[in-house]
Order: sequence, then structure tokens, then C-alpha cells
Amino acid sequence: FNPFHVGHYGVLLEAEKLFSKVVLAKGFNPEKVLEYNNSEILEWRDVPSALLCKETVIYTGTIFDLYDKYSKLYEKVTFIKGFRNHQDIEYDLNQYRVIRDINPNINFVFIPCQPGTEHISSSMIRNLKKLNLSTNMYEI
Repeated sequence: FNPFHVGHYGVLLEAEKLFSKVVLAKGFNPEKVLEYNNSEILEWRDVPSALLCKETVIYTGTIFDLYDKYSKLYEKVTFIKGFRNHQDIEYDLNQYRVIRDINPNINFVFIPCQPGTEHISSSMIRNLKKLNLSTNMYEI
């Protein structure tokens, strides 16, 4: 979520229909760490306050650390992955398989993005901003 945008919002709305509690967890992608600035890492200022989800966390460890933390608090923990297209599915399925090889207790649900948001990505929004082009139609 760097930044959180309308595609993320649609997936989150769908997740809130499926689960009684949704925790938004913002972590680091080590391949993209140079694209972040300190305020974006430490804040959730771009997530709408009207969402049913009331808990947001920032984590710096691995998905395994996050799972260990929440599996002590809740009976069942499920990670939600949104996807836009077949490239996202291929990438996320490979990640899923490796994660499940390491810890078969971790559950995932994959949710497709809303129609009309398939082309929106956080990296595209950041690139448009670097060019001083408007991104208002994509951001929440």
C-alpha cells in the first residue's frame, strides 16, 4: 500500500464482507525499500477512516512473524491477497507455495480487484507523481 489506492480499497471492501475482522498490515518489500520515504512507512494517512476495518499495523519482520503474532491472538488467521491480472496471480501463487512450504498453517484468500481497476498499481501512481501528473482519480 504505497500509496493505498482505489484498487486496494475495492479488495478491502470485499474482504470485510468475508471476515468479521480485517487487520490492514503494511510491511516492507525489500526490493522497493528505496521507493519509500519515512512518513509513508510510518503512517497510514491514506487509508479511509470510514472503513469497517479499525485496526492497521505496520510490521518490519516477515509474514511468518506477523502470522505468529496474530495466531496467538485469534483462533484463525487468514492473509488476503488482491490481484489485478494473470501476472499478479502467477507471482502471488509462487509466493503462496513457498510460504506454505515453510508454514503449512498459514491460510490465504485471493480476491480479484474490482472491474475497471486492473491497470492501477502503487508503482504507477508513484511514477505519475514523479512526473507531476495528477493521480487524483486513483487515490482514496
